[in-house]
Amino acid sequence: MSIHPKSIYKRPLDSEVLRFYKKDSDQEILEQIKPVIKLRPSYGYKRVTAMLNKQRLLLGAPKLNRKRVYRVMKINGLILPKSNRKRDHQSTGKIMTLYSNTRWCSDCFEIKCFSGEKVFVSFVLDTCDREAISFIAVKEPLRSEQIQMLMIDAIEKRFGKALQAPRQIEFFTDRGAIYRAYNVQSLARQLNLKSCFTKAYSPESKGMAEAFVNTVKRDYVYTNDCETAEKV
Repeated sequence: MSIHPKSIYKRPLDSEVLRFYKKDSDQEILEQIKPVIKLRPSYGYKRVTAMLNKQRLLLGAPKLNRKRVYRVMKINGLILPKSNRKRDHQSTGKIMTLYSNTRWCSDCFEIKCFSGEKVFVSFVLDTCDREAISFIAVKEPLRSEQIQMLMIDAIEKRFGKALQAPRQIEFFTDRGAIYRAYNVQSLARQLNLKSCFTKAYSPESKGMAEAFVNTVKRDYVYTNDCETAEKV
């Protein structure tokens, strides 16, 4: 096989690592990345960058560019493999909103402890900025009274000691009995929350809440020792 004279100087790209340049300070950045990866092994380079910049802000150090963090992590084999999971359903609509306090979504889930106990959790998310506005965690199965407390707490977190939201907010949940209870519906109207429910047999309709549950379990529950319900 003949090689053109002008191509002799080029290095063979046997590895992706050869595509990246290196800096003397990369090792220092790598040592800062390692503790974050150890604490949150499921984090990608964007979330690692955010955590590093929070730490550097407290120390008065300049922020890191996420492209640099990606390069350092890629060279050292710390980038997470891409997921090959494909959707097998048709989207039923958009959950995300363009403005805050337009639509909130809520869901419930369980955390199993090593002792055999369970922790029951419910939360409220803003579908614009995805902030977890309010949450509740108890040792017994959730009741409608606790969902009422969750809704009141969410209103106070966003609007202070107001008796209701200044404008109507959609409160998007699944069709569970705990959300359709009469006392929950009555309080929602008083708080200026409009109850909205997912279509029957379509859990993908509340994909944002399901994704949040998956993130909590993956990044926090499965990476910690869930010995007892009290500890969780």
